Amino acid sequence: MPGNTCAIDGRGPAMTDGVQIGGIAIAGSVGIGGQNRSADVVLVQQLLNIARSVSLSVGQSALKTDGIAGPLTIAAINKLQKAALGFSDGRVDPGGQTLGRLNVMAPPALLSQLAASPGQALVGAPPVAARLSPLQAAMEVVPQARLWVGVAQTHLGSLRQALIQSGGIVFLPQVFSVVNTHFHLDRDASNLLVNINKISSVFSRISSMLNDPNRFFREGASTAKSKFADARTGGFSSSNTSDVVTFRTEYPDCGPMCRTAMILHEGAHYCGGPGEIIHFAHEFPKFDGEPQDGGANNYANMPTSEAIRNAASYAAFAIHATFLQDLRFGLDTKNT
Repeated sequence: MPGNTCAIDGRGPAMTDGVQIGGIAIAGSVGIGGQNRSADVVLVQQLLNIARSVSLSVGQSALKTDGIAGPLTIAAINKLQKAALGFSDGRVDPGGQTLGRLNVMAPPALLSQLAASPGQALVGAPPVAARLSPLQAAMEVVPQARLWVGVAQTHLGSLRQALIQSGGIVFLPQVFSVVNTHFHLDRDASNLLVNINKISSVFSRISSMLNDPNRFFREGASTAKSKFADARTGGFSSSNTSDVVTFRTEYPDCGPMCRTAMILHEGAHYCGGPGEIIHFAHEFPKFDGEPQDGGANNYANMPTSEAIRNAASYAAFAIHATFLQDLRFGLDTKNT
């Protein structure tokens, strides 16, 4: 876009590296061989139901939150573990990977509601007393953005390590498939590690940006080109203090998942090299997307060289890695 500023326009608590870093906690293990305290079981059942509601299949129907670790609850734990973690022991441990993954998958508003009223039915986000400012709306979802980026980094790190150990042979097809959906690494197979390292370096800089949002985030009025958020491409490495990620007047009107996805989209623009990460294709409509800004290829058909320079790919991949579903939150799902 003119001036090398890329914008999102009108169109379109948890674990990192296996360590829980926030979210809902339980006092004792739930499931096979667990203490199965009723209050802990209820919390796990509610988290499993949240996971099911955001499209990760953990059962055919919602669990009854009765505080009993029965066969259906244990089956749901096993199903989630197999899908999200690659193992299953039918137990959720305090501070463990399974609880961490459940926390990652829950929208912040529902986690807040669950923490405030454990055992009560979850009915959606609690009412907001006053409209947030654009900057407040961004700061509210920074913790979730950090978690998504952390999961993306772990996913890429696992794939990189497996490729190094195998001499470049893909033997983690499920992990590779998630990355490949958004970056099409198989279309440049001779440079798998090189391209994974390029993607990882961008996520590393996005992580640094999210660790200091007071420095990198500002708010501004709507412009003809941007109503929601924008960032100067390569601005992260600029010495100009005005090169920041700007959140604009309509940004607070979006739901928390959409706002988080926007932060990662603009973070990709901002944290790539100067002019590096731009727009080639929209992530919407799922799954093929459509060309953007004069691009010749849709989202599904981009070559690797375009996909690793496409801002939408970074947000969509982080979401996919976190939820293990190709959900693609964004302006086409604005209220999510």
